[in-house]
Amino acid sequence: MSKLVSVASVLSLIAFAGAAAHADVVYDNASGFPGVNLNFHYDYCSSCGGAYQVYQPFAIDAGATIDHVDFAESGLAGAAITITFWNGALDTLLFSRTVAVGAYSTTNTGYNWDIVSADISALALDAGNYYVSFQSSDNMTIAGFDSGLASLVQTYSANDANPSTDLDPYPVDRYGAFLLSSPSAPAPEPASWTLMLGGFGLVGGALRSRRQAAVSFG
Repeated sequence: MSKLVSVASVLSLIAFAGAAAHADVVYDNASGFPGVNLNFHYDYCSSCGGAYQVYQPFAIDAGATIDHVDFAESGLAGAAITITFWNGALDTLLFSRTVAVGAYSTTNTGYNWDIVSADISALALDAGNYYVSFQSSDNMTIAGFDSGLASLVQTYSANDANPSTDLDPYPVDRYGAFLLSSPSAPAPEPASWTLMLGGFGLVGGALRSRRQAAVSFG
């Protein structure tokens, strides 16, 4: 039994050390996104030629910390991306982060839109209603899809201090696919690896000692 317990302990340590960092989904407004094709409808500027900006509403039922975003776009060609979060009235900026070229990744889906993935500084949000916006100095557009859970809104200008006063009078009857994730478990530091490897050695030594004891006194 002791040998079985020791082996189980080793396997548990291996599973812990080798587990990939996993992020919990805080909000996903398109079931299966980003791993499924969606019913693409139209691109909406955010911003094109320095004008327009798209905002996407979402709600969370419990407080959460967000450190990663994925969203669907098209037209981005090597420019920084600014990610902003706003209150539910779209009149107060809560968070802004500009992600430089090379600090985010772009995945070609083979459809009319691509997926951008970016890490952001930890953003703590309480339960409630919010807006998120993804914008670029390039001619980036937000991919709009049919049958969504929330409608996009668009302003005439980019970088508005109070977007609620500059809304396009024709609401965008589409939704933008995006996913917000919470912090993932950190990978083991080198010192942690050293400790775990040392633990493996101790467990292995204990197993050898038991086998030798069984031979000597059996």
